[in-house]
Amino acid sequence: AITLKEVPARLAAFILNLAEDGRDRVELSITKGQLASLLGATPETISRALARLKSAGLISEDKPYIIILDRDRLADASDGLSTEKH
Repeated sequence: AITLKEVPARLAAFILNLAEDGRDRVELSITKGQLASLLGATPETISRALARLKSAGLISEDKPYIIILDRDRLADASDGLSTEKH
């Protein structure tokens, strides 16, 4: 089912899966190339999707960590819903 989603939604779902224990700081221990392969995208598309999630205020990066800033809106993004604040 994850492959039916747009790349930002797939990436958001992947990040939430990494943080399923409730942590807001998760380590991305694979390269963008490996992540792209996992999510069926190109590394460039992954970079754009990360930038989009960051600019929406959903995540930040402190490499190799991703910090979840707004779990509820990230969950909305993973469902393909708008990332705009309500």
